[in-house]
Amino acid sequence: HMRRARSQARQSSLSQRISSAYDTIAEPAYQRHILPQRDYAEHILDGRLDLDKLADHARRYLASRWPGWG
Repeated sequence: HMRRARSQARQSSLSQRISSAYDTIAEPAYQRHILPQRDYAEHILDGRLDLDKLADHARRYLASRWPGWG
């Protein structure tokens, strides 16, 4: 039981550190550098799609823009 409790405590601590890093580093960087660039993008891929659908979507888009690609 002690080993399980220590493992769960480590996982919880790691989860909190990752969440904190995201809140203090990744999200502000996204807001400052990435989000403003969306206004200049010709096409934005939906990151909520599963990886296979996302890759297929990207391939189709590139093929439509660059004949002979892929």
